[in-house]
Amino acid sequence: MGQNTKKSTPWRMTCERYVAFLDIMGFKELMKISTHKEIYQFLHGIATLSKQFEKALYDVGHNIKVVTFSDSIILLSKDNTTLSFIDFSNAVSKITGICIYNGIPIKGGCAHGLVTYNQSKNIICGQAYVDAYSMQENLFYYGVVCHHSVDQASSLKKSYAGPNMFCAKTKMKESDALHTNFDWFYSACEAYYELQKGYSYCDKTIRDKIESFYLQCSDKSRQYVDNTIIMYERYLKSDRPQIKTLSR
Repeated sequence: MGQNTKKSTPWRMTCERYVAFLDIMGFKELMKISTHKEIYQFLHGIATLSKQFEKALYDVGHNIKVVTFSDSIILLSKDNTTLSFIDFSNAVSKITGICIYNGIPIKGGCAHGLVTYNQSKNIICGQAYVDAYSMQENLFYYGVVCHHSVDQASSLKKSYAGPNMFCAKTKMKESDALHTNFDWFYSACEAYYELQKGYSYCDKTIRDKIESFYLQCSDKSRQYVDNTIIMYERYLKSDRPQIKTLSR
C-alpha cells in the first residue's frame, strides 16, 4: 500500500527540483549520412531507453520524468529530496553511459532550482533549466557537469554520499576549473554487467569506447575525444573513482 501511495502522489507543476539537459552531439552530420528511417530508429531507441528508466523508477515507487525531442534529452526530478536526487543522478549517469558505450557522443549539464514542468502543455521553464542548458553548452568533453546550484543543494543534505558523482578539474570551453561531474564510467559498465569482470577489464573497455570516437570526427571535434580521455584520467585520481573499487 505504501508503495502504491508513492506512485499515486501527483507531481507538483512548480517546485524546487533537479534538471539535466543532455545533448547528442554530431546530430547534423548524422542527418547528412543517414536515411530518414535510420534517423527515426535512432531517435526512437533513445526515447525508448529514456522511458525505460522512467518506468523502472516508477515501479519501485520513485519518480523522474524524461523528455526527449530531436537530439535532446531532459531529465527532471519529482522534487529536491535526497531520494529524488539519488534516483535522478542514477538515471542521468546510466543514460549518458549507455549512450557513450553504444557510440553516441553526448554531453550535458545539471542544475537545481525552481522549475515548472507542465506535461500536458509540454512546457519546461525556470532558471535551473537555463543553467543546465548553459553548462551543457560550455562543456568540452563527453560527460555531464553540475552547476554550482547542485553543490549548494547537496551540501545541505548531509546524509547524501553522492555515489554517482566525482569532483575534478573539468574541461569547459572557456575554463578548466573544479566542478562536480556525473560518473558515467562506472554506470556504463554497471549497465552492461561488466563490473564483475574487474577493474582492468572495465578500464580497457572504457578507454576503447572513448577512443572509438576518433573514427567519427576530425579537426576540432577530436578535442572532445582528447578531453574525455583527460577527464577519465582525472576521474581515476579524484576523490571518488568508483571504478577503482573493482581492483583485484
